[in-house]
Amino acid sequence: MESPTEAADVAERFFRAVEKGDIDEVGQVYAPSARIWHNFSGRTGVEENLKVLGWVAYKLSNRRYDVLRR
Repeated sequence: MESPTEAADVAERFFRAVEKGDIDEVGQVYAPSARIWHNFSGRTGVEENLKVLGWVAYKLSNRRYDVLRR
């Protein structure tokens, strides 16, 4: 089991990768068994999620996550 600090580090790594548009890094953050549900298609899966994030990175160049509270 991960400690709260380790979990926070993973979350930080994930959101920084999304902000940078580094889809390869996002894919490395996911566990091999990760399932990401897409409400628009009802499908689950890392590959579809990475495609969506790639599209978002291409279309929205000024992505930023501001953590207000953890």
